[in-house]
Amino acid sequence: MDGCKPKVLSCSTLSWSIYCPFRLGRILVGVLPGTLARSLSRFEPYGLLILIGLLFLLPLLGAQLGINLDPISRLIMTSTNAVVGIILRLTGNI
Repeated sequence: MDGCKPKVLSCSTLSWSIYCPFRLGRILVGVLPGTLARSLSRFEPYGLLILIGLLFLLPLLGAQLGINLDPISRLIMTSTNAVVGIILRLTGNI
């Protein structure tokens, strides 16, 4: 039974991380003035498609322009470097 807990935790963490960007859109709709809020709320049904499109199209555009526009690799690289730095400091190798 204990073997299932990490899977449940990772699934709930994944679902929360997918859900968070959409909450930001709703918060912006509540904060913005009426006309801007209405125009932003029209895009709400397409939020997931826009997000997935950006995750695929930004790296392709960056490759054409010769710059790194890949947010996923940048996020993974930053977090990996932070973890390695912490491990190195804890083991006294820095």
